[in-house]
Amino acid sequence: MKIVIRTVILLLIMNFSLLYMHYSQMADANGTMEQVMTYSEEIEVINRTDALFVRHHFRNLNSNRYEIIWPEGSEDISCYSEVDSSCERINENVSAILEGEINHQSISYNIPKSETMAVRKLWRSPFATLKGATPDTTMLHITDETGINGIWISGLKLVGTKKTEMIDYSLYKGNGQVTDLYWQQKALPLAYKGSNLSILGQSVNEELATQLNDQLGKMNATHLVLAVDPEGESLHSDRFVIAHLGFPESTDAVLDRGVHSQYFFPEGEQLTADLIVSILIDKPIGNQRSTEAFEMLKKSLRTSQLEELKTHLADLRGQVSMQPRWID
Repeated sequence: MKIVIRTVILLLIMNFSLLYMHYSQMADANGTMEQVMTYSEEIEVINRTDALFVRHHFRNLNSNRYEIIWPEGSEDISCYSEVDSSCERINENVSAILEGEINHQSISYNIPKSETMAVRKLWRSPFATLKGATPDTTMLHITDETGINGIWISGLKLVGTKKTEMIDYSLYKGNGQVTDLYWQQKALPLAYKGSNLSILGQSVNEELATQLNDQLGKMNATHLVLAVDPEGESLHSDRFVIAHLGFPESTDAVLDRGVHSQYFFPEGEQLTADLIVSILIDKPIGNQRSTEAFEMLKKSLRTSQLEELKTHLADLRGQVSMQPRWID
């Protein structure tokens, strides 16, 4: 009986934690959910000594009005006339894309630097977004005119690079948005490239890397980057992990980022996050408490019930669960 009671409590924690899923801020006062609009974007970044210069193209827009959310500290905000129609829907103070039929609009802005880039640099939420909408695909161009070399990490897949006397150019592409941008002076080679995961650093165990890549696939996570740098400082972002530990020791951190790309958890709900990852990949992760909770669930629920729970969790990605659902 104690096991059953503890199982019910854990299921309640998971269900009510999922009330805070992605886009919960878009629910109105009646608890209904607005439809999340999607678009695709292309971002051109030029790195110069004093600032990042950004040209940002929104494509596949629908006819609705979009409010533009500008990055904190951005300057020289304006519409960018890529083609004649690129500014037709943007209002005078460049705060919104107005209703209209043209499905592409472009803007430009600068992100000033407070100090010279030397060893590493992280930009949190560096790019403009559209309120009530989310990009399904992003293409990111980075052109470095400073000659500082190093590597750029965004969480997107690296498509290719080109180096000339004057510039270093890199192209990245993938699903979802760029939530953070990171640069470090120390270059790291590409050790593994999978559909859901890229690993930078020294050579890794191919079998373990593929296993981690497949586990992220089971979670339907956006592409993640793990950079293993023994001399660096640890950093966990939405779409990448900078780790000074070796590859095997960093797998739980990568899986944690993967589940957070699909669900939003209130602060302090690490047990819930660990449990959801464990259920989706059918393998315990996290500390002893998380491992014991998962093993308890497996012993308490039939195989069919666990599969139903997996399906329920998959259905809740990107939605708000307004009430608990019980496993019969």
